[in-house]
Amino acid sequence: PGGMCEFRRSLANSFLFKFYVDCSRRLEADGLVSDAVTAAGLDRSDLSAADRFHRPFPTGAQYTQVQGGTTVGQPTMHQSAEVQVTGEAEYADDIAKPVNMLHAALVLSTVPHAKILEIDPGPALAVPGVQGF
Repeated sequence: PGGMCEFRRSLANSFLFKFYVDCSRRLEADGLVSDAVTAAGLDRSDLSAADRFHRPFPTGAQYTQVQGGTTVGQPTMHQSAEVQVTGEAEYADDIAKPVNMLHAALVLSTVPHAKILEIDPGPALAVPGVQGF
C-alpha cells in the first residue's frame, strides 16, 4: 500500500531533509549555532524546505445531465457521495465501542503450506486480557 517503492523512499527522504533543515534553523534561532547554513552544509536556497506551504482550499463542481432516459455511458453520482464529501459519513472507527468489547486476532503459520498438527494456546492465554483461544 502507498504506491511504488521509489515514491515512498523519495517521500521519506524529503521528510528527513525538511526535518534536518528545520532543526538547523532552530539551532540558529536558539543561538546554539551561529550560521545554520554553513553548519549544516546547506545552500541558502535549501532553507525554504522548512517553510510552511500554504495554498487555497480546492473547490470544484461537476454537473451531469442524463440524456435519452438512460444512464448507460453517462457519469452518475455515487449514492454515498454527498455524506462523504460533507463529512457526515459514519465509519466503523467513528462508532462508540461497547463496554467489554472483545477483539479477535489471527494466529498465522510461520511455515507456508504446512500441515498444522497442534497449536499450543498457552503463550496466548498467558497474556493479560486474553479471554479465550
